[in-house]
Amino acid sequence: SEVVGPSLAREVFSISRERPMRTPAGSSSPSPRTPAADFRCHAPVTLFRRLLARATRRPPPRSPSDGDGVRTRNADETLTNLFVSEKEDAVETSEKVASLGEGEIAVFADADYANDVTVNVVTVSSYGTVRARAFASAEALADAVVEAADPTALGALVADVRVEKSNRRGDGTLNRGPREVAVTHARDEPPAATTDGERSDDDDEKNAFVPGESENENETMTKTKQKKRRRPSKLGGELRFVTAKRILDARASDLLLCRSCGFFLQGDKGLREHSQVRHGASYEASLERVADARNALVVFEGVVRSDAATKRKVDQNETEARIDVCETTSLAAARAKTLRARESLPVGLRLARDGLLSSLRALVSDTGWDPTGCDSVDANGSCALHWAAGRGRLAVCKFLVHELGENPRRAQNRDGRTAMHWAARNGRVETCRWLNEKCGVSVDEATNDGTTPFMWCVWGGGGAEVEVEASETKEENKDEDSDEDVVDFAGALSFLTSDAKCDVHATNAFGCNASQWAAQRSKGSVAMCLYLQNVGVDLKVTNRNGHSAIHKAAVKGNRAACEWLLGAGGLGLPHLNADGDGNTPGEMARLEGHEDLAAWLFEKTRSLEGERSLGA
Repeated sequence: SEVVGPSLAREVFSISRERPMRTPAGSSSPSPRTPAADFRCHAPVTLFRRLLARATRRPPPRSPSDGDGVRTRNADETLTNLFVSEKEDAVETSEKVASLGEGEIAVFADADYANDVTVNVVTVSSYGTVRARAFASAEALADAVVEAADPTALGALVADVRVEKSNRRGDGTLNRGPREVAVTHARDEPPAATTDGERSDDDDEKNAFVPGESENENETMTKTKQKKRRRPSKLGGELRFVTAKRILDARASDLLLCRSCGFFLQGDKGLREHSQVRHGASYEASLERVADARNALVVFEGVVRSDAATKRKVDQNETEARIDVCETTSLAAARAKTLRARESLPVGLRLARDGLLSSLRALVSDTGWDPTGCDSVDANGSCALHWAAGRGRLAVCKFLVHELGENPRRAQNRDGRTAMHWAARNGRVETCRWLNEKCGVSVDEATNDGTTPFMWCVWGGGGAEVEVEASETKEENKDEDSDEDVVDFAGALSFLTSDAKCDVHATNAFGCNASQWAAQRSKGSVAMCLYLQNVGVDLKVTNRNGHSAIHKAAVKGNRAACEWLLGAGGLGLPHLNADGDGNTPGEMARLEGHEDLAAWLFEKTRSLEGERSLGA
C-alpha cells in the first residue's frame, strides 16, 4: 500500500484468484527433485500489469473548464490522468509530480519505453514526504513486497519465500516478447539451432519461397510463423512460499532445500551434487550450502524463522532465547527414512518385498490390485518387481513376469533403475542370472546417469552388511513356495564378469568407472579395488570434474584405500591434482572433517613432488 496506494492494493488483493493458493506440489508429500513451494501468490504480477497499463495509457481529452477558466479536477483523476506515454511529455510529467497533494499517487512510464518499460510510482504521505519507486518488471515489484513484509508475521508461517523469475535469453537479457500492453515491440526470434549450435537445414526449407504461390501468400505464411514464435514469454514475479510445516515434513524424510532454485534434494549428497552440477558451485561452496540447509530452520520461542524470512538482525533477547535446531546426522536420518519407507509401503509392495507369494496372489485375485500398473509404485517409483528383485524373492519375480506380464526391463521414472540394478546392488546372483538368461535383460543396461549393474554391485550398498528384517526370519511369514535368493556379492560379480561378460570398463555420465565406486565403500574397499585391478579395470581413470579414485576415497575418509591406490594401485602425483573446482584430495578430506587423512595426503603430495624434482 505504501508503494502503490491503498485503493489499488485493495483492488488487486481482493480478487479471489490473487490470494495465496496451494501449489500442485504442495498437495502431496515432499519428495526429491520436486518444487518445495507449497503455496503461491500471483498478485504482484497482476498488480504490475495494472500499473503498466495505467502508466502507458494515453490521457483522455481535457475536461471542460468551469466559469472562471480554471480546470476542475474530478474525483478519480488522480488515479487515471496523471500519466505520460510519449517522450515529449517528460516536462509535463515533472510538473504533475510536483503538483501532487497529500495522499495522491502518480503512475507513469519512463519516456523511452519502446524496448524496456519501467513503471514509476510517486506518492505523497500525510507529512508531505514524497516517495518514488521504479519497477522495471513484476519481479522487482514482488521483491519490494517481500522486502516490506513484517518479518515476524511472515516468519511465523513461512520458512522460505522466493520470486519466480521470467524467461531469459541465453545472453541473460530479459526475453520480454509481446507484452499484454501494446507499447512493447515483439522481437524476431533467432532461427532454430541444432544441438551443436549450427542452423538447421530444415529452417531454410520452412522459410524458403514456395514456387507456384504468390509473394503475398508466402508473406502471410511467414507472418503466421512469426506470430507463433512471438508468443508472450513468461512474466516473472509470482511469489512462491515454503511453509515451516513443509520444511519440517521434508526434514523428516532427509530432504534439503536448495535455496537457489527452490527444489528438494535427497540428503547431503543430493544437495551437494545438485549444487555442483546444476548451479556450478565449487565443492567447498556446495558443502556450505548443505550446512546452511541443515541449519536453516531455527525455532525462537515457538516462532519459526529462516534466512529468507528474517533478513533483519534479531535483537539480543531473541538471540538468547531457546533455540531448537532441527538438525540430525545423515546416518540417523537415513535410518529413519528407511524405517518410514518400510512402514509406509503399500501392502502389495510389502508382500512382494517379504516374499509372501500366496498372500500376493490372494491380493491380486480378490481385490484386483495390479502390480504392473503405473500407479502401483512407492514414493521413489519402485514397483513390486524392483522390491522383489532387490530382496532376492525369485518366486515373486517369476509370478510377476510370467503370470502377470510385468516388463522385466521396467525402470523407475526418477533415475531409471531396473530390477537388474537392484538385484546386483544387493548381491542377488540367482535373480541376476534369471533376469539375464530367462528374461533377456542386459547386464549393461544403464540408469539415466549411465550407471550399470556392475557398478552398483561393486559399490554393494557401500560395503555395509545387508540387514535382514524380522519378518524374513519368522516361519509363519514364509510361504511354502518361497524361493529366496541369498546374498552373494562374490557370486554376483563372478556372474556379471565371467558368465554374462559385462562391460567392466563402462563409465557413467560423469565419467566415473567402477573404481570410483569401489573407493567409496565403507568396508572392503581395498579388496574390491584389488578385484577390479585383476579383471582389468583402469584404476587411473579421472572423471569429467578431474576426480580420481583417490578423490572419492578422501571424501569418505578412507585412508586404507588411499594408501593402497597410491601404492599397489599404481596411482601417483597426477591423481592428487586439484579437480575442476580447485580442490585436491587432501583439501576434500579436510573439508569433510577427516583431518588426519588430509594431513597424510598433503605430506604424500609433497613427498611425490620432491621425488619428481630429484628425478628431473
